[in-house]
Amino acid sequence: AWLKTLDGLQPVDVILRWINDSSCDPLELNAGSHLGSAGLLQAVRLRNLTVVNPIGCSIIENQALHAYLPKLAKHFLGESLLLPSPQTYWCGLAQERDHVLANLDRLLIHETSRAERIHPATLSAEQLKQLRQNILANPNHYVGQDDCPCSTTPVLLDNTLQARSFVLRTFLVSSQNDYTVLPGGLTRVATAPDDPVEAVQYGGISKDTWVLASEPVRQVSLLSSQDSGLYTLGDRGELPSRVAESLFWLGRYAERADSVIRLLRAVFLNLLQTDSDQNVDSNCLHYLLQAVTQLTETYPGFVGDGAAERLANPDQELLSIFLDKTRSGSLAHTLQGLLYSVSTLRDRISPDIWRVFNDIDEGLQEIQQQRSKPGLSTTDSEMLNTALDELNRLVTNFAAFSGLAMDSMTHGQGWRFLMIGRRLERAQQLAHLLRATVVNVTEHDSALLEYILLICDSLMTYRRRYRSAVNTQAALDILLLDEANPRAMSYQLRHLEADLLQIPSDTTGSSYQHRRDSRLALQALTCVRLAQTDQLASASDGERVQLAALLDELDHILPELSNTLTGTYFILTEQRQLGRLEQDQREQG
Repeated sequence: AWLKTLDGLQPVDVILRWINDSSCDPLELNAGSHLGSAGLLQAVRLRNLTVVNPIGCSIIENQALHAYLPKLAKHFLGESLLLPSPQTYWCGLAQERDHVLANLDRLLIHETSRAERIHPATLSAEQLKQLRQNILANPNHYVGQDDCPCSTTPVLLDNTLQARSFVLRTFLVSSQNDYTVLPGGLTRVATAPDDPVEAVQYGGISKDTWVLASEPVRQVSLLSSQDSGLYTLGDRGELPSRVAESLFWLGRYAERADSVIRLLRAVFLNLLQTDSDQNVDSNCLHYLLQAVTQLTETYPGFVGDGAAERLANPDQELLSIFLDKTRSGSLAHTLQGLLYSVSTLRDRISPDIWRVFNDIDEGLQEIQQQRSKPGLSTTDSEMLNTALDELNRLVTNFAAFSGLAMDSMTHGQGWRFLMIGRRLERAQQLAHLLRATVVNVTEHDSALLEYILLICDSLMTYRRRYRSAVNTQAALDILLLDEANPRAMSYQLRHLEADLLQIPSDTTGSSYQHRRDSRLALQALTCVRLAQTDQLASASDGERVQLAALLDELDHILPELSNTLTGTYFILTEQRQLGRLEQDQREQG
């Protein structure tokens, strides 16, 4: 078995398994599982890999065996169970089956091949009849069990204490010939008063449970306290590809969210200023609204069917793009992807960065609850004000993340993949924004460009440098060619090229000749550097043709660069082998 890292494949000898048997290998078991590793069972069969908690050992948790636990304990251990299990009846025995069928309404039913419980008392008459028929047809597959009501625990909900059912899982540690029960455990609490807690693995809300000590506890560590003979792994580049990919997508999701946040903030600001001051120029609002749809790809939105009505009354569509987490492309949906990427990097993210993302998550949930709370009479204008406040807070959150990533994370290979994802996504978002707003000439170009500079956090730079009304050529110079502007296209591409040259290559060389990813970054940077702003700003038949051509080129190169990085560093199968096979076939043919 092998683990793919940036420096190539590294051998794996032992895996500590926690996930369920059926989720371990999507190739042979549950094809829908995203938790396991394809081919794991074959590696175990070939004895190339040892799995602690062997696959299949969960057979001892089968409900059919629970009926025999007292006898098994007596036979193997020579003692009785200290903690009795619920009375269990295996329907494979005629007497037990008859008892289950006679008392079906007060028992719980388990299928021996499944973990879920069946509550006959909650079934309809037709469902209950079908269950009886299934038990009679395949009695070996069913187990009946006395329904033991759960204990309850107080929970704080809406500032009141309420009772909820709960299940507590405790943990034991083996020591010589005995086991020690650890204090505390894992508790799963039901979410509603009448909901049962099915198991510790699923349903309800899980919480760590701590037992308070009666006195201060002495800290004990198993780590060596010796100052000599320390062994350090250093930064050998053995970064798992999975971690590199998560950091790459964390960077991309962060920049994608930041771009949408800044665009939505500009739109909400325009809407609110228009409502309060009739002298505010709102003519460019429609172009910004259409840009929102095009950047987020939340079609039809402000450009497809029904666009005219939404442009006239944009509030609900904007709030949906902001808060609807089920809508692909919405800000909430993007933030979900961001938070998922963060959740896979617990050992790579500092506590301060964690606090930033927790704040993002909590703020988003709060405003979503405020919008959906029944009986709450909030006008669209009030909701827009609340949304604008949240967008301003999110801008600060992402600025905090950016600063912490630069100043707190070690600038190793993982950090470089984070930066590569950020640079790549910021470049693509800028290209999409310019295509949606600047390529086509409008009579409101000056006002629209001022908003674009504001969205790209470059308006102060423009005013300090030019001290004039916004000019298209000057604005494009700042947004595309200014390599000192952290928001400019050339700045992203220059740093992207430099970061790519610092990560390990999948070839023996590290020059442009051997590295496709670096060549693509250099190609994009060269295209931008060779562009002339006077030609980019010039228009023909209402379109800035040269600008459109440059953006077309970038729209081709940047996704290709992303695909190259994915194929080189994130996918286990080496794609170049396919290329060699095709070359051999051409030579033979």
